[in-house]
Amino acid sequence: MSGILKLEGVGRSFGGVRAVHDVSSSIKAGELFGVIGPNGAGKTTLFNLITGLIRPDQGRVLLNDIDITRKSPEQIATLGIARTYQTIRLFDTMTVRENVMVGGHIGLSYSLLDALFWRRSYKDGEGGLGARVDELLDTVGLSKRANDAAGTLSYGEQRRLELARALAARPSVLMLDEPAAGMNSREAIDLAALLRRLVAGSGLTVVLIEHNVRMIMNLCDRIAVMNFGQKLAEGVPSVVRNDAAVVEAYLGKAA
Repeated sequence: MSGILKLEGVGRSFGGVRAVHDVSSSIKAGELFGVIGPNGAGKTTLFNLITGLIRPDQGRVLLNDIDITRKSPEQIATLGIARTYQTIRLFDTMTVRENVMVGGHIGLSYSLLDALFWRRSYKDGEGGLGARVDELLDTVGLSKRANDAAGTLSYGEQRRLELARALAARPSVLMLDEPAAGMNSREAIDLAALLRRLVAGSGLTVVLIEHNVRMIMNLCDRIAVMNFGQKLAEGVPSVVRNDAAVVEAYLGKAA
């Protein structure tokens, strides 16, 4: 299989429970790839296996053909995967701009001594990051809130701030865990449009878990459906929508 992100028979058990079992997939560069499934299907566990928060006990994860299965979350982030979480994880008392700056420090090469003595490597790195942060805040529509505390933002604005912080790391793969959770329909539509622009403009690969099935069907190039830790189906939305196993997982078996 070709792809920027490849899963080869990935699985993880907790005690006697198989949370994820034998999941394989190949996600292409510049693709919007959705992961859906009922609650408890193993979607977030799969994200955690990819990003190093949990180690698989079977299979491999490859990024640009580099085996990242046993690497730490920090190493994986440096190699090009950034993510957000189901629950918002911001520094509430820091400004919006400072929150995005935190995400952008991944990959900067200056040392603590460089920062203490204001060496050129520090000044160049921070200057470039500052310009990048301003650009990202404009992209997500938060420029006017740059100096406000993150905790004062609305729920939808905080979701967009998390997205900007993840993008500040310059990932090649962006993984979003329920990015539209808690958003109203207008906010979800705007988020989908933003993700399309990001992919079209930069070639970014986006993988997202979402319970808003209508949004996923309209947004994604391909979709994988999980249930009880296994992949039920994968393909373009029109095919997945009519897959008998998918219909049964969501609606139950007809009597």
